[in-house]
Amino acid sequence: MRFLSLFLGVLLWLSANVVAQVVSDTLEMKEITVTSTRYRIPIIKQPSQTIVIDSAKLAGTYGQSIGEALSRYSSIFVRSNAPGAVSVASFRGFGGEQTRVLWEGMPINHSMLGVLDLSLMRSGSFSSVEISSGSGSSTYGSGISGSVSLSSTVKSREFLLGQSLGSNSNYITFGNAGFEKGNWLFGVNGSIQENENNYRYYDRNTEQEENRRHATFDNNQFQVQLGWKKEDKRFKSKLWFLKSDHEIPENVFVGSGTSRQHDAALRWLNSLNFRSGDVQHEVKTYLAQTELDYFDPNRTIESISTGREWNNEFSSTISVSPDFLLSNIVSAYFTEVRTNNYEDTKYRRVLSQQFTAEIQASSKLGVFPSFRLEHYSDFGTAISPSFGVNYQIINDEIYVHSLISRNFRAPTFNDLYWPQGGNENLNAETAVLIEAGIGITDSWNGIGDHHLAFFRTDISNGIRWTPGSGAFFQAQNYLSLLSYGVEWKASKSLKIGSFYLNYFQSTSYTRSMIDKARFNDDAAVGNQLPNVPKWKYSGSISASKGKLSSSLHGNFVSERYSTEQNSLRDPEPAYFVLDASINYSKTVQETVVNLSLQVNNILDEHYEVVRLYPQPLRNFLITLTIKHRTGSS
Repeated sequence: MRFLSLFLGVLLWLSANVVAQVVSDTLEMKEITVTSTRYRIPIIKQPSQTIVIDSAKLAGTYGQSIGEALSRYSSIFVRSNAPGAVSVASFRGFGGEQTRVLWEGMPINHSMLGVLDLSLMRSGSFSSVEISSGSGSSTYGSGISGSVSLSSTVKSREFLLGQSLGSNSNYITFGNAGFEKGNWLFGVNGSIQENENNYRYYDRNTEQEENRRHATFDNNQFQVQLGWKKEDKRFKSKLWFLKSDHEIPENVFVGSGTSRQHDAALRWLNSLNFRSGDVQHEVKTYLAQTELDYFDPNRTIESISTGREWNNEFSSTISVSPDFLLSNIVSAYFTEVRTNNYEDTKYRRVLSQQFTAEIQASSKLGVFPSFRLEHYSDFGTAISPSFGVNYQIINDEIYVHSLISRNFRAPTFNDLYWPQGGNENLNAETAVLIEAGIGITDSWNGIGDHHLAFFRTDISNGIRWTPGSGAFFQAQNYLSLLSYGVEWKASKSLKIGSFYLNYFQSTSYTRSMIDKARFNDDAAVGNQLPNVPKWKYSGSISASKGKLSSSLHGNFVSERYSTEQNSLRDPEPAYFVLDASINYSKTVQETVVNLSLQVNNILDEHYEVVRLYPQPLRNFLITLTIKHRTGSS
């Protein structure tokens, strides 16, 4: 772990800003106004922590899934079985079911499973990703630990074509094009990926290197965007098609496996913004169809499912005064799932009403009350209030914030209706979230941007699949869960001579446990929940000079247990993975040619994120992109 110590030391040196004599040339970083939290103010004035992964950072993970970007630039722990296998977000000690994933503000968690498989979505398909800890069910419904919001915007007058070639026969062709004519905008982007995925890994059982088998991964996705704007009116239409066929690798004890999975999704979003007097209105309509088919001939499994969603949202925002912004959001959501696993088609209808206010009580104090009322057709009414504050100790330089909210999560269709263990008598999970933090921006003595947040979440009626009679697991409401911890993120951009340097780091400590006994002598009380690391660290350093740039990314995850009784089995070992890249860029008039070499796991670390599913040893990816701009966008 000496490499980790060295890496941390370099980051702390940058953070401490000991090179004060050159910091006077620090780059100015503009504030970003986000939309994933529904607030229309900069991040530093919001009541909870928000992280933005912009297009420049996403470009560094072109050949990987969106899960890699989340793991690299946030405190989210991504539970990945392997490249091309299931990958879900674990936020603040909880699972993918408790994390709301959105595309253009619309939830896209699978209505049957409750999670979103991050391995299906290539990071290069998105222009930005926003992670918000405060946008629970009071913002988007049915979520406890926060949200991940994906945005897809193609720049007008820009044309890009790229090709990646990597280890294990990994080929990715991608591109985008944006056009503008009068009031109209048109954009298209897409990618085609073929990956044999027969990577080298270290088998701890045989104590030798092996090659992964039965893990091929093919993924195609395309997005088309149409926009129109005139004065205070804007219309957008976005269509997203995704198709993936891949083999499912087994754990190293079972062998190469025989199962395959087919995923497909078609998502269509339309939005219209217009103003009526002092009121800003937005109408959104979202339609989606998803397919998830799983086949395993050796186990005689053939699971076929189709889900359909229709979500309508109407919002009105009015500036009551310069210091008082009030929003009213009404939505109607309908979903159905047809599958050979259920006796009949399952439906869910949700009607919701949300009120959100942004109140500037003084020049330093912002107050943020929110209230959401929802009615579910299958189990009743849910109320989700939240209240947050932000106080600027020194305006735009030092601030504190806090948030308290009551959240809930509705059971998934599988929780309710899965024939081998579903429970139609389940109640929704409920939770109380408390968060408080302090932030310092680079404007204060040029020390960089820093944010320290403390959080605590208490969950009641937790849904857990546990061993039941026979060989099957069963869904039950009996958990009282507690998760608490601290997160620290920091970033700094500076210039030393002719070099531009940037660094980013995110460190988190999470304690997540069952805090009340479920039965006499419950040995799991107080133990860390399975597959939840106490410590996670990710950091990056990049440097550029002229046509050359390079970056170094480190990711440390502490040990994890795979059972509730932590003492029953040895923990999964901690790991530290180091990735590096080097880029050469040349501009010819309005065309930019970029060639990059990415080396992942340069230290050849032997590690598993999920027990018995080994990750690749050192591997490479070469990417060539050609980007042409015509005039200003």
